[in-house]
Amino acid sequence: GPSCALAYWIDGADPQAPHIRLRVWAGTQNPHVLRRDLATLMQIADTEVDVVRMEAAGCYGRNGADDVAADAALLKCTRCTRLAAFLAQVRKDHPDYHARPVLPFGVAAPKLLIVGLAPGMHGANRTGRPFTGDYAGILLYKTLHKHGFANQPEGAEPDDGLKLKHCRITNAVKCLPPENKPLPDEVKRCNSYLQSEILALPKAISLLALGLVSHQAILRALGHKVSAFPFS
Repeated sequence: GPSCALAYWIDGADPQAPHIRLRVWAGTQNPHVLRRDLATLMQIADTEVDVVRMEAAGCYGRNGADDVAADAALLKCTRCTRLAAFLAQVRKDHPDYHARPVLPFGVAAPKLLIVGLAPGMHGANRTGRPFTGDYAGILLYKTLHKHGFANQPEGAEPDDGLKLKHCRITNAVKCLPPENKPLPDEVKRCNSYLQSEILALPKAISLLALGLVSHQAILRALGHKVSAFPFS
């Protein structure tokens, strides 16, 4: 069974998915099997069960009911109406895609935190794991493995056995934005999640920003003025 799970009986309460009656966040590599089994148990149709896959190994490196609940709250986030509407359409067009906010990936107490921009359409947005399934991830995970931060150089699918060492990966914006371009207010609205992530980590940590937007998001999360530390 899944290593951790959190379930809500919503019975059509989600206006973006009124046909869903049961939503489950679970550490499972076989969401389709879990969906079928839950539907049989609850005596409802498979299409009425929504299984959101979290990484089986410790739910993305987090432990305890509070952390699982926090992850579930992020996965339900619809603060940015433009992004929420876009993801709802993506789920209709690609029902096998994750198409929700993407959780961090890696160890709970890293020495290195890597902050990217946002999930890619056919990468993290599809697989539910940061930098997984697209070219950017191929380059990133090869580099992390080369320098001892990953157990293998490949990271194409969530069930590929990839484990990070002393490292954690997240994004400044948790949801897929249209054309991979989040609006400034969306970056700011999502910053509280990044701030919570950083504050929960050890003080002796290195932060690596992958791009200008991520750099500025880190500064805001730390309470610094963006102008005080120019990106270079």
